[in-house]
Amino acid sequence: MSLIGSLFTGVSGLSSNSAAMEIIGDNLANVNTIGFKSRKAVFSDILSTILTNGETTSQLGRGSQLQGTLQIFTQGSFEASANALDLAIDGSGFFVVNNGTGNFYTRNGQFRLNDDGLVQAITGEILQGQNITTGTVSTTVSDVDLAGVQSAPQATNTFTLGANLDASSTAATTFNSPIAIFNSVGTQLILGI
Repeated sequence: MSLIGSLFTGVSGLSSNSAAMEIIGDNLANVNTIGFKSRKAVFSDILSTILTNGETTSQLGRGSQLQGTLQIFTQGSFEASANALDLAIDGSGFFVVNNGTGNFYTRNGQFRLNDDGLVQAITGEILQGQNITTGTVSTTVSDVDLAGVQSAPQATNTFTLGANLDASSTAATTFNSPIAIFNSVGTQLILGI
């Protein structure tokens, strides 16, 4: 092996590791990105074959190269959200979204309603799904449309309260004090117990 060949072999290894570091950097940069799935570098050998009179006489290693990347689809953790349209997939699968020209697949479940009542991804694509009418699932896939879909309101008639009582108080002072409870929209409810 010549000096130039030896240097090429070393440089190919540095180049391969540089590409692997870029993949690791991308994984770290996107660690908190919704729906992100990390990748893993896959390497392969570079071999040089010398032919003499149609026969292989030697095969020398010429270094390494980045063969490609593998997408890792292991299940991530779920997080709480205040948006009712933030969705997550447990297990394998993708959300299907459409941008008007074709379908795309994503694990990012951050959705919102657009002005037409369609469920839309943050990037503008419309979520696709199958309609269910009286328990029958449609065979066609269409835009998820929530325009005009509203459930009838139902008054709350019971609730559960967990509280710590002051051990030094008497029953008369503890149970004659009003309790203030705030609901999710900040309205204060006073209960006289």
